[in-house]
Amino acid sequence: MIIQGITDIGKIRRINQDNFLILQNKEVQLMLVADGMGGAKAGEVASLLACQSIERQFNEMDFNELTITEAKQWLKKAILTMNKEVYQASVNNPDYSGMGTTVVASLFFEDACLVANVGDSRCYVINTANELIQISIDHSLVNEMIRLKRITLEQAKTHPQRSVLTNVCGVIPNIEVDIFEVHDYKMVLCCSDGVHSMLEDREIFSLLNSKETTASKVQHILLHANLRGGLDNITLTLAERGRL
Repeated sequence: MIIQGITDIGKIRRINQDNFLILQNKEVQLMLVADGMGGAKAGEVASLLACQSIERQFNEMDFNELTITEAKQWLKKAILTMNKEVYQASVNNPDYSGMGTTVVASLFFEDACLVANVGDSRCYVINTANELIQISIDHSLVNEMIRLKRITLEQAKTHPQRSVLTNVCGVIPNIEVDIFEVHDYKMVLCCSDGVHSMLEDREIFSLLNSKETTASKVQHILLHANLRGGLDNITLTLAERGRL
């Protein structure tokens, strides 16, 4: 497995509030994207604290002899612990009040990809049938409106409340964490909305399905997101199975 990641400020924002992780603990690998939000530099702090918390917990964990169920439990607990740490930092420092961050993580454990998400950063896979599938579910107001059939997918793209999240790390002490288990995958992409709000799924699929190296695919997705306007920070990690 090879994993590459990249982050960029984009074309509009004054600071980059995104962060990402690529980690290895013996045979277990983890990649994560965090998209921070909040005034001044608070969003940048939230995503950084989130990454630091997950990195510490991952490096301290002994994954030997865990079952897949136990690995999923660890991933969920790690994000819940991180949430409380980010929340406490916002309580302790008035400058950070109200800060928060999305998080989407993929834990590669044995033959499974275990995915966790809070917010609207996404995880996609390309499976062995060469299909692009969105694994994560956006925790956003527009996605809830789509689910209730109040708006269409097309309307959601330009809806004035499309940036409103219904679930985010660091804002409240207790959150919901979605966990998914995937076995059929060739590639796994985690990305902030600076990628998926700029590029259609079909464009993401085309860029992932090229013959380029993993590092080049990551660079090209970033390039195309910026060419489409770069209206937000752009962050992604990409894992390709079967590559060394």
